[in-house]
Amino acid sequence: MRWAKPVFITVTLIIVVCFSLISNVIMLNGVLKIAIDSKNISKSDKIQIFMVAVADEKFRARYAPVFKAMALYASQQCYIWLVLGDTGSEPLCEQKYADFFFRKHCIVSEWMRMHAMIGDWIFVFDSDVVPYRTSIPLTHWLKNEGDLIFYDRAMNTEVAAGNYAVRNTAATRDFLMRWAAYEAERPPGFSSADNGAIHLHLVRTLRLEHLKSVACAQMYYNLTAPVTNLDPYFEYVGCTRQLVKAGVFVSDDRSLVIRIMAKRTAWVLDHHQDSYGKDEVGPVFHHGVKLSDQKGDLKAFSKYGLLPHEIDNRTLTVSCGNHRAANCDDCPQGNSEAWCNGECAWCESSQKCHSLEERVAFCSDK
Repeated sequence: MRWAKPVFITVTLIIVVCFSLISNVIMLNGVLKIAIDSKNISKSDKIQIFMVAVADEKFRARYAPVFKAMALYASQQCYIWLVLGDTGSEPLCEQKYADFFFRKHCIVSEWMRMHAMIGDWIFVFDSDVVPYRTSIPLTHWLKNEGDLIFYDRAMNTEVAAGNYAVRNTAATRDFLMRWAAYEAERPPGFSSADNGAIHLHLVRTLRLEHLKSVACAQMYYNLTAPVTNLDPYFEYVGCTRQLVKAGVFVSDDRSLVIRIMAKRTAWVLDHHQDSYGKDEVGPVFHHGVKLSDQKGDLKAFSKYGLLPHEIDNRTLTVSCGNHRAANCDDCPQGNSEAWCNGECAWCESSQKCHSLEERVAFCSDK
């Protein structure tokens, strides 16, 4: 069983999912807590899908608007959204790993071991990932085989390390822990932390072409160039990608099936690389939506329907009807005239949302 009885959990750690799972909500010492009804999930034969980010207190504050959007998508799809990484919550990982990017995989592995059922799926996300096509479920990417699912980064030859999907098994948890252990093997030069390590880890796990893999490993450990010279790093990555291309791989002991998805086919894509239409079956999430520590990017807040905690509705100066935006042009967010109301009006000839004054002056179908 996942939980033997309803358990109250602070919403800074978990923001719940399917509304049918909520049995009670209380305020305790000024902190909102939600009780999950164990009867609805602990006795279910269904595989649960978790969406997980790992973030410290600083990043939780900075990306609070993004995390709220992730929680809303999870609730719509009946998934569970969690933010892991509270100081002191994972002492084993904190003691073993000083670098956040390696510690992250240890934290995910330990959480899976203690809290997830065998067979549950965990989608791991970077903090700067935002829902975009919210009607598409993550199960769309679970139709094919795989215990671990990675994807090719669209802008270069790397396998992306920040966002991946993992099915909870002893073998996948071990894979994550061994990935984290590469912190102790980092070369002196630029190696892109866990992103560089994942390439050698995949080659070794799959025991591909031993002599070639030895050459790739030598290239990794001999990385001495600084971040201003990326050529040696990408030569190393290219060596490993000759062995591990996009496709499906099975480990020698058959305990792991690893799938690497081709460019632009995964559930997440760098936002500037997305050429799919908003209503097409494309990536659910956009990656790389950076929020500043202060006011952030109002364009991003408007595009993804986010309301930053440090910017109130008075800063988003225009009323679009049922929501606000920085200007009328930002009101639709891909929804055309349906989201162009209030102080704005839709123009058919320009297919844009204008202020009332602009529409009178410039729109031919006024």
